[in-house]
Amino acid sequence: MFEEMNMIVLSGKEYPMKCDNLVLEKIQDKYEDLGKYENMLNGFVPELDEYGEEVRNEDGLLVGHYKMPDIKIINEAAVWFIQEGLAIKREENKEEIPEISDRTLIRQIDFNPRELSTILHQEFSRCFEKKNATTTQGKAENQNR
Repeated sequence: MFEEMNMIVLSGKEYPMKCDNLVLEKIQDKYEDLGKYENMLNGFVPELDEYGEEVRNEDGLLVGHYKMPDIKIINEAAVWFIQEGLAIKREENKEEIPEISDRTLIRQIDFNPRELSTILHQEFSRCFEKKNATTTQGKAENQNR
């Protein structure tokens, strides 16, 4: 039913992680702007002009620099992505997977902040790729022929 999930290993324990529309909705409810959230997640600080507007280069890309990502943001993203992965696994496999507290997951993080930020940013970016191109839509096209 769902596309394959990426896995993350924290303190020797493997967890599924998923950033989907349910997670994006949480992010948007709390942070409003997904683009600004993405910048916080990967530690990107856009350059501002004299009017406080973000500076873009000739290709339309933001100009700025990277700093250490916000620890609260990466901890929260790790928890949300992993909790969603576990919820999907429970539903898909009808498995009894125990609930894991946010604090327990955060305590198991053994990546440095920059490494974890990169992993989570890759998962966040997957949300914006075309979904189910071969599963759902491919089947529908074949059925219509």
